[in-house]
Amino acid sequence: MKRALTIALGAFLLLALATMATGEASAADPLLEEIRFEKISSDEERVFLHLNGEHFPRTFGMEGKGLHLVCDFPGMSVAKGMKRVVETAGDLIKKVRVGIHHTPSRKIRVVLDLDASRGYDIEQHFFQKEQVYDIIVRTGKAP
Repeated sequence: MKRALTIALGAFLLLALATMATGEASAADPLLEEIRFEKISSDEERVFLHLNGEHFPRTFGMEGKGLHLVCDFPGMSVAKGMKRVVETAGDLIKKVRVGIHHTPSRKIRVVLDLDASRGYDIEQHFFQKEQVYDIIVRTGKAP
């Protein structure tokens, strides 16, 4: 009996560690379920982040090898099997990437890679009923 309990506990711990390593969540965790891109016009594109509740990111711009809009969701995980890179074929948003970070604390980082030759106006909305975080990128003043 002790041996069976030890084996079951060991299997549970391995499963828990595997889930932590992949960044995939249990049903109760804050969860990024899906990313959807929509090109509205040559001057406007949108990214929809489908979540499992009201979760609001820390959002900021980042320059380096290109121009990026970064959304950090503390304590969040990604849905099992979700694509980590969304190729958009957009004029403004080139691709959307999802990174899983465990240190110093767990978070999901969603990065929108933008065309660095343009200036932008960014708008963000959360649709409570649908549990969707919407990022609108429009052309603005040149950098």
